[in-house]
Amino acid sequence: ISGHWSKFDTPTKSALKTELLAILAAEPERTVRNGAVGVAAAMCRLECGDEGDAATAGGAAGWAELFQFVAAAAGDANPEARELAFLLLSETTETVAVHLK
Repeated sequence: ISGHWSKFDTPTKSALKTELLAILAAEPERTVRNGAVGVAAAMCRLECGDEGDAATAGGAAGWAELFQFVAAAAGDANPEARELAFLLLSETTETVAVHLK
């Protein structure tokens, strides 16, 4: 992902992020969801600034929709949604921790 991400324009990046969140929300198969979590974490690192130039990184606001998604999933009555929120937080902790100091 990191080798291609910088080649995408902003509308394409936004569309990919939106589609990935839709996949995470709708995917019934746990192993596929877990794989998508890994992709989301990699994209989060690129968008929020764990990798690359800190001057151009978006910080925690680089993908605000992801964190809104996590908050909604964490409060969901469905245990699979709460598990998804936990996995996303687990995979993105190092990335967002830098911005929460």
